[in-house]
Amino acid sequence: MQTGRVWFRKPDYSFLRYHDYMMFDMHFHTIYSDGNSNVKTVMKKLKKTGIGIAITDHNDIRAPLELAREKAFFIPAIEVNCVEGRDVLIYFYNLSELQDFYTKNVMDFKLKGPFIRISKSMNDILDASKNYNCISCAAHPYGYLWKNLSKVTKNDVGLLNKFDSIEVFNGEMTKGKNIKAIELAASKNMPYTGGSDGHVIFNLGKVVTYSHANSVEEFLDNIKKQKNFITGTMTGKIHALTTHSEGARRHFAANMPRINLKDRIRSGMERIKPKINIRIDSFMEKRRRKNINRIIDRMKK
Repeated sequence: MQTGRVWFRKPDYSFLRYHDYMMFDMHFHTIYSDGNSNVKTVMKKLKKTGIGIAITDHNDIRAPLELAREKAFFIPAIEVNCVEGRDVLIYFYNLSELQDFYTKNVMDFKLKGPFIRISKSMNDILDASKNYNCISCAAHPYGYLWKNLSKVTKNDVGLLNKFDSIEVFNGEMTKGKNIKAIELAASKNMPYTGGSDGHVIFNLGKVVTYSHANSVEEFLDNIKKQKNFITGTMTGKIHALTTHSEGARRHFAANMPRINLKDRIRSGMERIKPKINIRIDSFMEKRRRKNINRIIDRMKK
């Protein structure tokens, strides 16, 4: 099925390479946030498929730095999880600007948890992005639960207009939600992107954005000019849930040490102890009265 410049079908890498298209999975996570693949594993898959990647770890840029050291084919990127709980994807034209953005706007603003949220709002992040040569992108605008950006834009109409583009094909969303995102981008005449949002290596490359380009810079320019295309398949709800299990495990592992279980139990016991004593006293008083009544009844006989 085709909708605009978006195809809902499995990417044919060999066909796209034959026609000189440059391809990127523009949304993927590694062990540096809530994924379970390391950069070396990612690079093996990239060499096998011949595609490029934008590793978009939550509030972290270690993966792009590692990709640069390995001279990989990639777009410097990050997915910023803002204080509202919603995500902003940002793609940079060069690594140094990503580093500068991260240092000034993310690194010292992280809240509890390794990749959960920062204390800055989406408006703050989008305003800051205007100082860099980059493309901001509204990630999965019709995401599940609190990830649904449309709930925010209803109250803040101007927020969506601050984005440079919209992610219209997210591999972890349903086809219906992706079509709604395509329609949103079309109604705003906004550029759009697509990516697998993969958290396991199996999903890498399930969705690719492609265009005729000779460099990362030209590829990003083509997105701005709406000269790019997207093709891919969705992972399905059940598969999407299972791929997040590793991220959830590491999230709880990172936060549990902050909880002193013994202190919690002791504190809880101190709170309920008076109530327990009252119940015990009440129970004992009832037994005492019952025994007295029994004695009186025996004496009467």
